[in-house]
Amino acid sequence: MTMQRWEIEQAIHELEDLEGCQVQKITQSGPKELCLQIRRPGETLTVLFSIEPSHEFFCLVPRRPPSLPQPPTFCMTLRKHLMNARWLEAWTVGEDRILCMMLRRGEETYLLYMELVPRQGKWILCKENGEILQAFPASHPNRVLRPGIDYEPPEHEGSPQLPKPDENIVELDTTQAFPFHDLLYRKYVVAQDAERLERLRQAALRQQRSKLKKAKRLLGNLERDWQRCEATLEKERDAELLKHNLHMIQRGAKEVVVVDYYDPDMAERPISLDPALSPQANLQKLFHKIKRARRGISYITQRMEGVEEEIATYQEQIQTINDIDSLEAMMDWVPNPTSQQGHKTSPKTQERKGYREFQSSDGKVIWVGRTSKDNDELTLRIAKGNDLWLHVRGWAGSHVIVPLQRNESIPSDTLVDAATLAVHYSQAKEQTHTDVMYTHVKYVKKPKGAPAGQVTVIQDKNIALRREPERLQRLLDTQNAGNSAS
Repeated sequence: MTMQRWEIEQAIHELEDLEGCQVQKITQSGPKELCLQIRRPGETLTVLFSIEPSHEFFCLVPRRPPSLPQPPTFCMTLRKHLMNARWLEAWTVGEDRILCMMLRRGEETYLLYMELVPRQGKWILCKENGEILQAFPASHPNRVLRPGIDYEPPEHEGSPQLPKPDENIVELDTTQAFPFHDLLYRKYVVAQDAERLERLRQAALRQQRSKLKKAKRLLGNLERDWQRCEATLEKERDAELLKHNLHMIQRGAKEVVVVDYYDPDMAERPISLDPALSPQANLQKLFHKIKRARRGISYITQRMEGVEEEIATYQEQIQTINDIDSLEAMMDWVPNPTSQQGHKTSPKTQERKGYREFQSSDGKVIWVGRTSKDNDELTLRIAKGNDLWLHVRGWAGSHVIVPLQRNESIPSDTLVDAATLAVHYSQAKEQTHTDVMYTHVKYVKKPKGAPAGQVTVIQDKNIALRREPERLQRLLDTQNAGNSAS
């Protein structure tokens, strides 16, 4: 239910006595509910402003609703400009349901607009000349409300509004100091508390279910990694047989058939080989995979236990939220609006990073730049001189950084992992064999006037990389499981 224009005008009329009164507190009791506490001689009044979809209204309330645990960005902006300001006057704008409040703090005068348009309610804080300081929500498909431009009311809504009823029909409690606001309070707050509780419940449940879904997705990724490691460990038998039959393998062979000494029937057992590698290299590669799989099993098992505990916690929290029956208790679970007002962001991060983040098999962090400008930012500003820098040789691609401590050497597996990502996020991603150069960041320089992403390297080393889909998928899974999506 949205406030009618005649109700807005009548409510403004009752607030005329607030001229010169001081704003003492500014809070948000919900993602789209704002409270101003105004002090006048002998009492403190609380005005509740709501732009919840289909519940756009404002009125005086007998007590201030409980606040969100953390004040959102728009609330902090209002506190910066309006705390201890004096209420001057209020009026309606144009023919629509738009409230404008004028407040002054010191020498500065501010205009706070409240658009009570059905399902499109907004707050806009402006300077006296109409320049926008901040709007919430800031996004709208047909309007621009960014800071620095002049505020313009929306086009006439044209939606039907109920006419003002006969004064004899309106039930006012004349014993109240603000009888019409008392009527609005009973109409928009008391009568809709149950619905408001349910709206807040659903907002809290959406947040917890999102966390639960993310944790379950991570658990699924870990289970698949565990199964891949188990499958690799099953090849230990092949490695031992290959070790004892190395003399009979010819270079370039795709397969060797050996006698399985572990089988009571001494049956023959085929073992697949990489024809591009020597027999000794094939053996080393197989044992290396088995070693990594053992290490991976240990890490994944511990990680799965932690994620399972998280899932149980989220499920308990969801049940707790479903059992809450009071607004006060529900406020502890209501999620805050995002720091970028009006824009939807995932729970992972509120701020865009200029790089993707992965984790090597040794647990080291690997950063991969997103765009040319992001490459410059990552290499020249974020990375430190001793960090390792990688780039595919002879192809355009992302800068890759492995953060290192002073005098720390990079583990061999991490070096291969980082090189694999450098190839994947380059124009050489379809090549079977690729050269990747690497060096410390302190040897990477930006030529004057060079385009974004282009650098020169004073000294470097080279690693010849052969594409390993299994390694690449394992790295990509570490991003999808715990970092921002690419």
